[in-house]
Amino acid sequence: MKKIAFYVEGQTEQFFLNKLLIEIAGIKNICLILRKFNGRSRPPTQEIYPKSVSQPVNPSHTALIYNCGNDEGVKTRILEEYQDLTNDGFNEIIGIRDLFPLTDLTRLETRLKNGLPSRGEIPLPANTSIVIAVHEVEAWFLAECNHFTCIDSNLTEALVASNYPS
Repeated sequence: MKKIAFYVEGQTEQFFLNKLLIEIAGIKNICLILRKFNGRSRPPTQEIYPKSVSQPVNPSHTALIYNCGNDEGVKTRILEEYQDLTNDGFNEIIGIRDLFPLTDLTRLETRLKNGLPSRGEIPLPANTSIVIAVHEVEAWFLAECNHFTCIDSNLTEALVASNYPS
């Protein structure tokens, strides 16, 4: 069984990833566990919903999706939980965080991957990675207009564009 852990900065990203993984793997093939860190608590103390509507009997995948509560918590939490996850058989750990409000993508990617030794920061372990969303995940949906009519047929691309500040 493939086991993967995701660390995201907020609830929107957590629920987006939950739905994405169900669509990719199929609801009968993945066991999802959603957790939220509360303050500086370790380990995460709360399991949350929604998640897959059924827990599969023999899933081929398990995914933990941790809501870290903010951008800066993503790498910190990965480093704190890394050993426990690898001991539990998780062979992939992925962080997802926003670039905003920072503006230098290359510098942020380098810092997240390698750390800043002068500040006591350490690099990411070998089987981990952090994906940077250049805009907020929420903005991805605003940029993709085809889904609006699925919500309400009156939400045409022209109507949305005319009401969206440029």
